[in-house]
Order: sequence, then structure tokens, then C-alpha cells
Amino acid sequence: IEFLLTATILVNENGIFNDDQYEYEEIGIPFLAALGRGIYEFEQQQKEQS
Repeated sequence: IEFLLTATILVNENGIFNDDQYEYEEIGIPFLAALGRGIYEFEQQQKEQS
């Protein structure tokens, strides 16, 4: 299974930019990891059906 996925998400709960307080570890990375796993599982199911 091969796929390329790009995503952009905003992880700034306080809404203030350039304050070096972003939720990369708490929100960004877990979300992107779950998204990647979900796409991989979908692609795996598609491969099994064909």
C-alpha cells in the first residue's frame, strides 16, 4: 500500500499568533497520526476488496 497525504491544521487554542504557544504535541501530532492510520486502513480495505 502506498499513498501520499498532506494536511494543514491549526493548533492554536488561544488564538494568539507568534507567541510560541502551540498545541503541536497535544493536538497536532495525535490528529495527524490518527488520520494517517485511518487512511491506511481504508486503503487496506480497498486492496482486499479488489
